[in-house]
Amino acid sequence: LSDVAAMGAAPAGFVLGLVCPDDADRNYWDAFLSGMAELAASHDVPLVGGDLSRGDKIAVSVTVWGAPGPSSRFLTRGTGAPGDILVTVGDLGLARVGLAVLEKHGRAALADWPAATAAHLAPVPRLAEGLSLAGLPGVTSCMDVSDGLARDLPRLLPQGLGADLFFPPGGLHPEVTAHAAGHGRPPEKVAFFGGEDYALLATVAPPALAALRAAVPAARPIGAVTAKPGCTLNGAPINERGFDHFG
Repeated sequence: LSDVAAMGAAPAGFVLGLVCPDDADRNYWDAFLSGMAELAASHDVPLVGGDLSRGDKIAVSVTVWGAPGPSSRFLTRGTGAPGDILVTVGDLGLARVGLAVLEKHGRAALADWPAATAAHLAPVPRLAEGLSLAGLPGVTSCMDVSDGLARDLPRLLPQGLGADLFFPPGGLHPEVTAHAAGHGRPPEKVAFFGGEDYALLATVAPPALAALRAAVPAARPIGAVTAKPGCTLNGAPINERGFDHFG
């Protein structure tokens, strides 16, 4: 759903493929499918087919498709330009904090870190915001941040371009700031490397920024696209690439 949102589309339906071991716990499947059904119903996305197979391990394959919204336009990657403003919709680094505190404290973390644990356990696809972004001609590209900004930002930018990023003090979620302070880390690096955010990351031509912020109040400028490759974070070069599924 988040990938569909990042293209400025409305989800239309999904198919589900499952491989099920003979000894799989029935309670597991009840919880898995009820959670999926709740999320699908909340966005009016019907399950219209799929496939079932027996196997020695659980495997899940979900395919969601969508259609353009009122703008009749899809958003894509790689179409920003130097000088475009980078904006995000959603909190960066919050899900990473949620994972860290859940791993350390278990379910006790739910009370002390409510926003971070919710961001990790129940991320919200930004479907309405994606449709709004697609309706603004000044928005030049978009994707969702799932592997972390460090990994996903280069995927958004055209080859050969870079970015100057700036996270001002107080510009991040308080739980990100608090967790970073408690572990001696700069909060902007927690935001830069965090994954599973499912925030939207877009580029917008500067004259359209005011219209974007009026249409999507949750949008926050975080920097600008540069004509030279590479990335700076609060003025300092940063070269780490972030999370890699196969690294």
